[in-house]
Amino acid sequence: MTTPLTSPEELSELLTRQDRARPTVLDVRWDLGGGADRRGFAAGHVPGSLFCDLEEVLTGPLAADGSGGRHPLPATGAVRAWLAGHRIEDDTPVVLLDAGHGAGAARAWWVLRDAGLQDVRVLDGGLAAWQEAGLPVETGPPPAPRPGRNPGAGLPGDPPGEPAPHVLPLRTASDLEQGLPRNEVLLDARPARRYAGEDLGPDPVGGHVPGAVNLPVGSLYADGRLREAETVRARFAEAGVGADTAVVVSCGSGITACQLALAHRQVFPGAPEPQLYAGSFSDWISDPRRPLAQGDQPGALPGGPGG
Repeated sequence: MTTPLTSPEELSELLTRQDRARPTVLDVRWDLGGGADRRGFAAGHVPGSLFCDLEEVLTGPLAADGSGGRHPLPATGAVRAWLAGHRIEDDTPVVLLDAGHGAGAARAWWVLRDAGLQDVRVLDGGLAAWQEAGLPVETGPPPAPRPGRNPGAGLPGDPPGEPAPHVLPLRTASDLEQGLPRNEVLLDARPARRYAGEDLGPDPVGGHVPGAVNLPVGSLYADGRLREAETVRARFAEAGVGADTAVVVSCGSGITACQLALAHRQVFPGAPEPQLYAGSFSDWISDPRRPLAQGDQPGALPGGPGG
């Protein structure tokens, strides 16, 4: 089974191909505080790459009551329509990158596979690693969608007028309220202080979903690159996760949770696909009746074992 990460050297070699093995490169530079970084793309990017705006393409409309969280999943059909407008089909190889922290690329990796793409990988270390390897960049604004495809029509074979289904496994607040099975572990990717409720971040209240185990995504990555596989597996083990453990990943709004999912897929390639709680903590707190846990201990999932 192909693991999700690729290196600058491997990507550089693939970009010399003149057949269908040549990937489309999508640049997903984005920052939690600053949004999509189109200026950064214009200042320098992997030659031939396209820009993918996380807020416009990889995020759905915000709900007035906050349900779904700060970055709701987009409708799969909308993602497929964007892909069609850029002539990216289900079997098109795609490599994703961002500036180097990995969050935007990981979100795109999850959403595009969920939309049906079959070969999606992430450049380990992002553009920073590409430049450190001495590989060339080009400048200029993102190219317009390629002509010859109706960007509203979806991909070939999509039933007209029918919503495209999600491909990857999801969990909802309702699932968590009912309690997860004993063999499932809910992970929270946020920094320890936000998990504990000591730092609110962008949320009006602090803490975590009762029962969630803190596995800060920063403990798995160094300078935007995934740490050695043994180290990553050890971090997962400390959180109660092994190769056979069913995993639900969460964070503040469903972005860095995808980095946990990617890391899990990289070091446990034969394990079941991690399940994404897409709305994550910002969705959980949209209903003030839901309980919160604070401090460095998980607490108990409401309605679940021990809850």
